[in-house]
Amino acid sequence: MIRKSALALLILIFSSCNDSDDKIDPNCAAVLCASGFNDIYLNFVGETSEENLLDNESIDSTTIEIVDEENEEVPFTLQERTDSGMFLVIPVSIETYGQKSFTINFEGGNPFTIDFDTAFQAKEGCCGPYTLIEDVDISAYPHELIEPGHLPLHITLHIPES
Repeated sequence: MIRKSALALLILIFSSCNDSDDKIDPNCAAVLCASGFNDIYLNFVGETSEENLLDNESIDSTTIEIVDEENEEVPFTLQERTDSGMFLVIPVSIETYGQKSFTINFEGGNPFTIDFDTAFQAKEGCCGPYTLIEDVDISAYPHELIEPGHLPLHITLHIPES
């Protein structure tokens, strides 16, 4: 609920960038824009326990391998948030836009794929540019998406515990 409220506030602030004469306000210092990070954030949680599987080391991060649609290895990082624990951060290349895909494999789990489309959105008013994202499809595991329509994309994967 807090995230939805924050997103609504950001949309309200974003939409107030222009005055009624459609002139761009040159002073954007007071405008808060949603972050333009081009990343996917993956949170691995136990299907029944809801525990963070990177935190409790049920998933060993050293065994995680990620390849893109061209079968090139993708570097990733781990970050920690106080409210949700450790999560995986995958950078999304914006050298080109269109269909993207990541295949993710880790020891003890089934390989799965994240497919999506990207597009460029130019700066509007004080905010942007952004990488738009749509048609997100994830194989193998139940999941929840927090998809604001642009990157970053937040995904919670529910992994069966052994």
